[in-house]
Amino acid sequence: MSQQRPLGLVGAGSAAGSFLARLPEFRKRLGPVKSISLRVASRLANTLGAGFPVGRFEELDECDAIFIIVPDSRARSTIRELTASRIRLDGKSIILGDTWLGSEVLESAALRGAGTGSVCLLEFSADIRFLIEGARHAVTEVKRILRHDARSLTVAPESKPLVQAALTLSESLLFPLLGAADACLRYAGIPH
Repeated sequence: MSQQRPLGLVGAGSAAGSFLARLPEFRKRLGPVKSISLRVASRLANTLGAGFPVGRFEELDECDAIFIIVPDSRARSTIRELTASRIRLDGKSIILGDTWLGSEVLESAALRGAGTGSVCLLEFSADIRFLIEGARHAVTEVKRILRHDARSLTVAPESKPLVQAALTLSESLLFPLLGAADACLRYAGIPH
């Protein structure tokens, strides 16, 4: 079996708390870690206990897959910096983690030949833990990282907002509906 190439991480300090960072396979394969500064990248690698800090995007060239774990407010600017760099993206998987943003925000990377995708934690289901979407080889890379650690649900990129809408509706409407149903039964004199 050939050894898998290291994973790259472009992250903010908060990436240390990422669900991905807790996965054994992710930590085992983590190589270069890029952040807003070499100092922050070093701190992030130390906190993760994996990977090594790098100062430039080009130092992620050895990776077949690069995970971007930054706050949503910084995602687009981080992606612009990545695609403006001289890194070879053709054939790489570029994956957004810990976000409800979809792979459509990675369009500039896809135009340069990268397979794009995203993965986020689903907190509503005891059975399915992760929602994955994107190009085939990006989805395959995420599933390699997840391995036996959790089950996942894969959807078409354009379906991710629909899943988010369903979760938002169920979270915001379910309890008021249950409360209203309970009140109706109580007013009807039905003991419960």
